[in-house]
Amino acid sequence: MADPQSIDISAGLIPKTPPAPDIDISAGLIPKSQTTAHQASISAAPKFGTLPWLKSTLYTAADKFADMLPAAGATAGGMIGAGVGTPADVVTGPMGTAAGAVGGAGMGGMAGEAGRRFYRQLRGLDAPQSTDENATGIAKQGAIQGGIQAASEALPLAAPFLKNAALGQYTRALAPTTQANKAITQDIAPQMIRRGLHGNLESLEERAGAETAAVGPDLTAAYAAVPAKATEGSGSKILSDLEGMKNRYVVDGQVANPEAVNAISGVQDIVKQYGNDVSPQSLRKLKQIFDEPVAGAGGYTGTDLATHYSLNAKEAAANSIRNILHQASPDAAALDKEISFWLNVKRVTGATNLRRAGQEGGLLKTLSPLGAGAAGALGFATHGTTRSIEAGAGAALATYAAQMVRTPAWRTTSAIFKDRLADALARGSVGDVSALGVRLGLDSLSDMWDQTATSKPEAAGSPVPASRP
Repeated sequence: MADPQSIDISAGLIPKTPPAPDIDISAGLIPKSQTTAHQASISAAPKFGTLPWLKSTLYTAADKFADMLPAAGATAGGMIGAGVGTPADVVTGPMGTAAGAVGGAGMGGMAGEAGRRFYRQLRGLDAPQSTDENATGIAKQGAIQGGIQAASEALPLAAPFLKNAALGQYTRALAPTTQANKAITQDIAPQMIRRGLHGNLESLEERAGAETAAVGPDLTAAYAAVPAKATEGSGSKILSDLEGMKNRYVVDGQVANPEAVNAISGVQDIVKQYGNDVSPQSLRKLKQIFDEPVAGAGGYTGTDLATHYSLNAKEAAANSIRNILHQASPDAAALDKEISFWLNVKRVTGATNLRRAGQEGGLLKTLSPLGAGAAGALGFATHGTTRSIEAGAGAALATYAAQMVRTPAWRTTSAIFKDRLADALARGSVGDVSALGVRLGLDSLSDMWDQTATSKPEAAGSPVPASRP
């Protein structure tokens, strides 16, 4: 038997030793036979400012512009269909409505797609297609752009629901419990959202205290600037307002509620001491005196009838004085409203902080270590030490995430974001201003899918999507 290594080459069999490839190390280990072709496939970028550079730049810009034509056409068509810039007496039928905008976007998208296809086939970027293929592609683009416009038209409908959700979430973050604080929260929560106040309750309480202290001197200066002439006849006005309140408890000249009438008369006696013309400074002090027991009563809960009617009378007197002073000084009115807002924020957040301080380590926090320990024990029993650590860490992270989304800081921040998004939807800025950007993004995804769906698998068994989801 012949030695395998001594086979005659002339017989057309395997050579003794295979020839070494003709490698040129200096060319980056590329065979010499391939070096020329490899070098030919690499072309240097044109030099800046030259004619080839200018030509390449213009072609690139034109290609990008052509790709934007469907989205731009749909945006223009949607605006025309919605009646933007069109006199009301000219807009008839479906024009000027959401349906008109959807139809206009579809037609504009078809026109843009037609232009894009014409350009790319003219440039040789795409292979020429038949009339049917072009028509199908154009119709498909029109349906896509019309669908996008329909979604953008429907977005503003979600604004009221999103806004209500934001308010409810913010209210839960403040967590008032008493009836008085719940009523205050209904008033201040929308303002807090508008002002973008977010964070934990401790920081909100501190912020309220600092703002109250900052407004105080300005309010004092505003009241000091009120001329005495502006409050002439103020004593008579307050007595008249209280008399009107008293008449509600008198029927046919007979007192029907002595407790209420006596309480009002007692407040009137206090006001009479200051005469007909009460100075602005005295009015402010009287208002503060009357307001103090009313605010401290917490909605009159648990008071007897006599105290209840007395507080009602003092509240009426304080409101009468407040109206007189605010009419005399709009600056004082604005500052009064501002300091009242911050005092209410401080009251609600302070009350919740005090309550939570006594509840530190609630049910969720108490059970969290138990849950993590149980998960760790289960992991150890089934998979050993490593899985025990993993299970315990996973449970701890899950518990931490659950706690985090329940914190006032998370809830207030999330609520403000929802409210801002609702405002944007209500204005239509998401559907109109961002429509082009949305379309361009969706168009890019559409193109990526088309490329994936039509490309051949690189290896046997590679999945190829049959249709879009």
